[in-house]
Amino acid sequence: MTETAEAAPSEFPAWVEMEMWNWSRWCWDGPWPHPLPSTVCASMEHRYVPVHLGTDEPPARKTPINHERALVVESVYKKLPLAEQRVLQAEYPRRHEYDEYNYRFELIRNVRAKVAPRKIGITPFYYQLALERALNLVMRAFQAKGTT
Repeated sequence: MTETAEAAPSEFPAWVEMEMWNWSRWCWDGPWPHPLPSTVCASMEHRYVPVHLGTDEPPARKTPINHERALVVESVYKKLPLAEQRVLQAEYPRRHEYDEYNYRFELIRNVRAKVAPRKIGITPFYYQLALERALNLVMRAFQAKGTT
């Protein structure tokens, strides 16, 4: 399963998407007890799959989080209206809640663009518009800081 936002417009540079994924990792990073580290199986909902014991490969390293850059995205996020904040949550840190998986927890179908607007209580058109607006604001925030 790759980390790509299918609903994200292609007109935005790739670095904007990378900043959003950095922010998503930052959102899930935190002290114990929550969120649980990836080595702990808390529940079936988080789709924990133990590492195969017979492999000699070292476990994959976590992608490092750039906290300073995540705080830039967080400052933009906090200024958005609630509905637009929930759109960003649906696309990045909480996207697993809006996708469908088969019995092996493999992504079988992306229904986020249909399910998320209904759960948030907005139209699909506004969902797309809010996502574009938020990505544009993030891009401008980084350009204003001169850190693109």
